[in-house]
Amino acid sequence: MQTAQQAWNSQRSDLDLKLQKGDIAAEDYEKQMKALEAQRDQEYLKVLGPDAFAEFQRNQNEQYQSLKRIGTDLGFSPDDINNLYATIQGYQNGVSDYRDRAKALENQGQTVDWPSVEKALQNFSQQTETALRAQLGDKFDKLKRSNLMPFER
Repeated sequence: MQTAQQAWNSQRSDLDLKLQKGDIAAEDYEKQMKALEAQRDQEYLKVLGPDAFAEFQRNQNEQYQSLKRIGTDLGFSPDDINNLYATIQGYQNGVSDYRDRAKALENQGQTVDWPSVEKALQNFSQQTETALRAQLGDKFDKLKRSNLMPFER
C-alpha cells in the first residue's frame, strides 16, 4: 500500500505542476486525478482484498467517522453504525445514479422531464427517511440535527 501511495503522490505532484503551469485544463486535471485515484485504489484492493478494502474505504470516509462518533454516543453498536452507513451510502449512490442516467439521456438528445426526476428523488428520499425514522425512533432526529442524514426535501 505504501508503494501505491508513494506512486500516487508522485503522479499527483506531476499533475498539480502541469495544472499550475497551464499545461492542462482543469477539466482534464479532474479526469486524470480520478484515473490516478482509481489506479491507486486498484492496488489497494489487490493488497487488502475486497472486504478489508471496503473497510479501509469506509474508515477513510468523513461521514462514516462522524456517524461512528455520534452513533456510539447514541448507543449504536458497531454493526448498527455499519448498517446505517451502508443505508446512507446506498441512498446517496441511488440518487447520484438516477441523476446521472437522466443527464446521460439528455446528453444523447432525449428530452428529460427534470421536475419528474426531482419528484421521483424526493419520493425516494421520503421513503428512505420514513423507513429509517421507523427503525431508529428518536435517534433519527438526533442524527438529522447533526447533519448526518442526507435526505432531500
